[in-house]
Amino acid sequence: WNKAKACGDLINQKDINYPRYGFKIISETENSNSVAHSIANCAGLIDRQIGLLSPGARTLLLTNPIP
Repeated sequence: WNKAKACGDLINQKDINYPRYGFKIISETENSNSVAHSIANCAGLIDRQIGLLSPGARTLLLTNPIP
């Protein structure tokens, strides 16, 4: 829990703009799916994609996990 919280705090510091309608067509999408995927990855957890269409679900917002 503490590691996931620290990861979320790092993402919040980036002040990422949420894309209109929740996804981008031309570039990688940074949205709530990206946040969930990044926090799970950063905290050392494995996330599973649910659903057929989840834009941004594989976009990492943090490059270095928290030790």
